[in-house]
Amino acid sequence: MIALTTLLFGFLLGFADVKANHRTSHKPLEKLGFKGAMLIGLAQAIALIPGTSRSGITMTIGLIFGFISR
Repeated sequence: MIALTTLLFGFLLGFADVKANHRTSHKPLEKLGFKGAMLIGLAQAIALIPGTSRSGITMTIGLIFGFISR
């Protein structure tokens, strides 16, 4: 199960990274808002699943929402 979830969330992070690199505009972190903060917090709860990285899932959700750090 750990290997499966590691592969699944690794693939999801890779997908989010490719999607973020193809964006023409990105949101500043100040635009996160309460809803976005709650969704990121809920995503961190996914890290309770063995094989899931809390920082990895946080980066994945941030990239999916259009936030990027460069």
